[in-house]
Amino acid sequence: MSLLKNYFSGYLSFMASEIGKALTKEKEDKRRLLTQAFSKEMLKEASDEEFAQILVKALSSLWAMAIWTKREQRINQIIERNGVKRLRDMFYDLIYGSGSLEERFDKFRANVWGLGVAAITEILCFVEPEKYAMWNKKVVSAIEKLGLLEDLAKTLGIRKDVMLGILSINGYQYARIIEFLDKLRTEMEQIANQKVDFLELDYFLYYVAEVAEAPVAREVVREEEERGAITSHYEAQYYLLKLGQLIGYATYVAKQDQGKIVNNERLGDVADVSELPQWLGSFPGIRNPEDIDVIWLDSTGERPVYAFEVSHTTDITKDATALRDLASITERVFIVAPDNRRGEFEKLKKSPQFKPLLIEGKLGFISYSELLSLYSRAKSLRELLDRVGIRI
Repeated sequence: MSLLKNYFSGYLSFMASEIGKALTKEKEDKRRLLTQAFSKEMLKEASDEEFAQILVKALSSLWAMAIWTKREQRINQIIERNGVKRLRDMFYDLIYGSGSLEERFDKFRANVWGLGVAAITEILCFVEPEKYAMWNKKVVSAIEKLGLLEDLAKTLGIRKDVMLGILSINGYQYARIIEFLDKLRTEMEQIANQKVDFLELDYFLYYVAEVAEAPVAREVVREEEERGAITSHYEAQYYLLKLGQLIGYATYVAKQDQGKIVNNERLGDVADVSELPQWLGSFPGIRNPEDIDVIWLDSTGERPVYAFEVSHTTDITKDATALRDLASITERVFIVAPDNRRGEFEKLKKSPQFKPLLIEGKLGFISYSELLSLYSRAKSLRELLDRVGIRI
């Protein structure tokens, strides 16, 4: 038995409050909007213009889109890059298709640009709350507070500490998450003595994660703080992606590395964008930007801000050369490497081609231990800011 019962009376009181009543109205209004926007009739029979108009309203309502400071611009990018017809076809197949959930979920993720797991599952849950659950940071946080994170990790076949950061999932994992949350939903039905769908469960999990005080001490093991070092090139890329996301950047991983698996996650799925803005490829003096290990872009996904090359065993001079072109259009570029390679980086100061960048502070070094520390501290800060309602 989970700690769900410990939180339930508090949840009922919260939902009876003015804030709770406002959330209930929001839920009802949003459900009407999304069920209309993604109905069979709208997806198959409405004109492209009519669907595009309601799609903008639907996407604007998503909590998952709140991370974008220029939300309207981001939504227009999603529609323009995917095309109205493709979006209609892909949403129809995702929600009403005949294939398995795993297949439909993975097909949608592979063919639709700009919509991540949180947005996709939010749409599914509001349109078909009896069948589909949401998956986002608040769900993970609530499961942790309910003392069930290890159980879910076992269900997905991954480590408990990895669960704290796993948001980008595939179709198989999503199906297993639904099975897991269905047990919670059933338990909630028994306590409430009434029917509960996944949407109601999500509002309860929001209460657990964001409103309620934990009735017992939380047992969270942060293994990333205890481990000695990052052990591979791809693991360093993974933590660079996660760190960038925690502090508000849109992230990109090198084209050739997007299929690599770290902590049971595909790097291309962890990253926010799979392609760099088109203008960057033709910018004078910039060669092969798609091969840079990790790039952080601004919130629109259109301007590179920081670039990183991981020098796990490769030649630091060669990696710094690859970064040199981007130094002119970014805030800064970095070599990321094991702690014992800092001396090799320092030797770049003697090179005429890198000395100006180092003097101007445009080229920096981040050790693996520093990267892990940055990630751990950023995650703690982000959790605290989310808890009090401040967005980065």
